[in-house]
Parts: sequence; C-alpha cells; structure tokens
Amino acid sequence: MKDQSFNELYRKLNPRQKEAVDTIEGPVMVVAGPGTGKTQILGLRIANILRKTDASPDSILALTFTDSGVHSMRKRLVSIMGSSAYRVNIFTFHGFCNNLIKDHPEYFDRIISSRNISPLDQIKMMETIVDKAKLEVLRPFGDRFYYVESVLKSISDLKREAVSPEDFSKLLEKEEALYESASDLYHTKGAHKGKMRGVYIDIFNNLKKNKELLVLYKGYEKALRKSALYDYDDMIMEVVAALKKNDELLLKLQENFQYILVDEHQDTNNAQNSVLELLAGFYESPNLFIVGDEKQAIFRFQGASLNNFLYFKELYKEAKIIKLEENYRSTQTILDSAHSLITKSVGPSELRSRLIARAGGKSNNIVLHSFSSDDSEILGVVKNIKDKINSGVKPGDIAVIYRDNKDAFPLGRALERTQIPFVIESDQNILEDEDMKKLVTLMEAVNDFGEEEKFLRCLHLDFLNIDEFFIYKIINYARKEKVSVLDMLSKDSLPREFPERDVSSLKDIYNKISAWSKVSKNEGLLDFFETLVRDS
Repeated sequence: MKDQSFNELYRKLNPRQKEAVDTIEGPVMVVAGPGTGKTQILGLRIANILRKTDASPDSILALTFTDSGVHSMRKRLVSIMGSSAYRVNIFTFHGFCNNLIKDHPEYFDRIISSRNISPLDQIKMMETIVDKAKLEVLRPFGDRFYYVESVLKSISDLKREAVSPEDFSKLLEKEEALYESASDLYHTKGAHKGKMRGVYIDIFNNLKKNKELLVLYKGYEKALRKSALYDYDDMIMEVVAALKKNDELLLKLQENFQYILVDEHQDTNNAQNSVLELLAGFYESPNLFIVGDEKQAIFRFQGASLNNFLYFKELYKEAKIIKLEENYRSTQTILDSAHSLITKSVGPSELRSRLIARAGGKSNNIVLHSFSSDDSEILGVVKNIKDKINSGVKPGDIAVIYRDNKDAFPLGRALERTQIPFVIESDQNILEDEDMKKLVTLMEAVNDFGEEEKFLRCLHLDFLNIDEFFIYKIINYARKEKVSVLDMLSKDSLPREFPERDVSSLKDIYNKISAWSKVSKNEGLLDFFETLVRDS
C-alpha cells in the first residue's frame, strides 16, 4: 500500500468526500453530480478498506458502466495503492456477468455453448418469426417488417427489467383481468350506447399489441436457443436466473465479495439491481457502496430511471446518505444554468443536491439562440465561430458539442465551405465507413497481387466503373478454359469478341494494381498510400 500517496490525496478531500471514504461498513449511498470527485473517492475508499480491514484486494468488487470507466478506475487505483490494485475486481456489469459465466460454465449450460448474435442477425431472425407468426397489429399489410426494430427494442427493455416471457405473460393476464373487470367499460346511454369508451379503446389496443409482442418474444427466445445463440441482454438475465436457482453458486460469490461498490448507479436497470441485491443478500446490512446523480436519473439510459435510483434507499432504509455538492469542474453560472433546466425537483428531499462551484476561473454568461430549422442553426453556429476567429480567438479554443454523431457531418461540411479549420472527435470506427471498406479491398488486392479471388473482388468496386456483366462473362470464360483471369490478362489472351472498351478498362486496372504492388514494396507506407489514393 502506498500510504504516502493515499495520505496526500486524502488531505485534499473536502469533509463530505472524507466521510464517503471513511464510511467503509454498511450500505452507503453517495449523491454526487459531475465534477464532484466521485471517481477519486471510489479509488480512495477501496484503498482505505484495505488499509483498515484484513480484506484482500480480490474480495472487493467495483462495478461501472463503460470500459473507459473501468480503465479510469483501475489507473487511479494503481496510482494510489500500487500493483495490488490489479487484484481488485473492477468490471462493467456485462463484463462481470460474462466473466462469471466463463468461470462457472457448469451453471450456464444454456449460454456457455452458444455464441453472441449480431444486430443484423437479430433483425433477420425476427423477420422470419414475424413471417411465421399469426399477427394482426405487428405485421401491417403495407410493410410487414415495419415493427421489427421496435419489437427488438421492446424485448431488450423487458430483459433489462428482468422480465422473462413467463413474467410478461403473467403481467398481461393481470392487466387483462383489470381491463375486463372495469364497470364502465361501455357507454350505457346516448348515441354511443353499447360501444366501448374511448379511454378503454387505447388500453385494449395496447393490450392486443403487447399480446402479439409476447408471441414474438417467445418465438425469439425459442429461435435463439435452437440456433445456440444469445443476445447482449441475456448475459445479465442468465446470471440472475443462475443465482436464484443455485444456492451453492450464490453463497460462494457472497462469501467472496465482502465489499461491493457501484459507480453511476442511476443508470442501473432492474436486471442489474437484481444482481446487486443477490450478491449483497447474505447480510441484512451489506457493505454496499453506490454513487449516483439524482438529476441524471430522470433521463432514461439503458433502462435506467429515477425509480431504479431510489431502489437502493427503499431496500436499505438504514443506508447512510452522503451528498457531494462541491463541484471542481465548472463555474457557478454553468451549474446554475444546468440546474434551471430541471424545472421540477425529483425524488425525496434527502436525495436532492445543489452544486456549488469550487473550480474558480472566469464565468461568462450563457447566450441562448433559437433557430427556425436545422439548416439555419448550422449557419448560425458557423457564423458565430467565424466572428470569434475574426475577433482573435484561436480555432483550437472553440468546441462544438452535438447530440448525435450524425449531427457532426452537416456542420463539418458547412465549416469546410467557409474554409474554417476543424477536427471531428469521434469514437466511430473509420474502418466501418463504406469508402474505407472499398479502399481496404483495393489495398488487399494490391498487397496480395496474384491471388485471383482478391483481384476479382476488387473489380466490383464502383469507382473503377467496370461493367458487372462483363466481369461475369470474363470469369465464366476463364472457368471454361480452365485458366485464371490473371493469366489471361498477363498474357494478353482475352477473346476478341469481348467489347474493346471493357477489355481496355480491365487491362488498365490490372496494370495499375501491378504497378501499385511494385510501389508498395519499394516505397515507404505514406508515399505508397498517397499514390494509391490519388491514382485510383
């Protein structure tokens, strides 16, 4: 343990942060907004547990929601306590469940021999199920697959709330019983006598739609099992089911994980909360430490909601609540403006917080602009940026924050037209871009020049403008003559009956790929890449 490092960091904490680090026994809920140092206190609290108790690092389980969060927590913990930090169990919820399945395959016979289904295969599978099922609502006449993506999302939501097809069926039975027992279901007089009241028509239609959703949910689960597949949400569902079913496995995990910490708890859903409740269920007052933000809990994310955030307080009524309200990242103007957007206080008063700025620095006013359309908004943003640059602001000091990745490209095109330098920060994989895929296909043909399959695949690239039917005829002719297309091109032995223009195009691309192959072996990577992109 690096006591000196711990002590230096501990001295910098404010009183509330120290309280969170020092309260290492029993259930603790920390209400912490952004910039309040919650990641720091998670690391220091883990270190403090190891300093003050005889617990081993591998008896501590820390759960968060992203791989970057896992990396950040691990890195911080290593700086505090050294190499023993690598023994602390730090996972995302899905990572923890996946690890559990791998370590205890005997309890997961349904999933251990299966493979993860891709989103595209999910859609194909659901389309097949929709085609075979007897449906009235979820297979409209105009577009029978219109609801496929919505159905898959609904099934994902049900799984995140730990609702199996059997559970969903029971819920629908209860809802139908309530609906049918309504005393005012139909109009008893007037022009609409005997007809169903409007409010119940909506309930009836939703019930009908959910019954069909249940049919598709059951069909989807059956198809997954038949094909030895599982989806992303199944990992947590399977762990919950296994822990409920196998006391031996549950007890083993409960004994192993003596201290459990959860970051961003407002984002947990019912399935994840079920995992926590089961792991912590050995003691009436478990050493369960959660950190969350009640303001973020009003925005649904991965099945999360305010009710999930309040779940902890309802389950452990004696839990200690600590509020971190000193923000070290933003100015008070930004904090107050953000707070003003939440017009209604949420949750009990003991869980509400109001952040106080401790960051210092200049606090400028926030200016709000309203635009009539997306295009006018982009033009307004570009004009604002241009005015700032003209007044002496460095382009690198200007940032534009947008909601979705797709929003960046119209803005980028507008900045390009006005010759304003910019860079788009994104976690998108450039190799998934369609043009990049084409370039990779071309580079593979160049790198492995002589492999006919890669050469023929390259011929189908649209920017080479080679007629598809001509490619088919060339391949068919080569097979009949039992020669390769590459041999025919190298010996200039193509049949004369083929159109001269197409033959010329094919020879041209063959000669270019041959030339690029030589360049790739005789010049540096950057020079070769520039040549390939320019000449192709």
